[in-house]
Amino acid sequence: MPNALSLARIVCAPVLILMAAAGEQSIYAWVLVPALLTDAADGWFARSFGLQSRLGTLIRSGIRSSGGQAWPG
Repeated sequence: MPNALSLARIVCAPVLILMAAAGEQSIYAWVLVPALLTDAADGWFARSFGLQSRLGTLIRSGIRSSGGQAWPG
């Protein structure tokens, strides 16, 4: 589940960029809020249920290095 949440944020990234460039603030906000919530949720799920994985670490590192981190963790 945590990897799926991280991958969902990766999918959201190009949509956010396009909506920001197009000045679509409402759509941008509707995509951004779930992306931020999944950022918090994936870390919580992984830590709470012992679901940390090498793949998850790589995905999260990629998101962080691209500027997509919303929450510390």
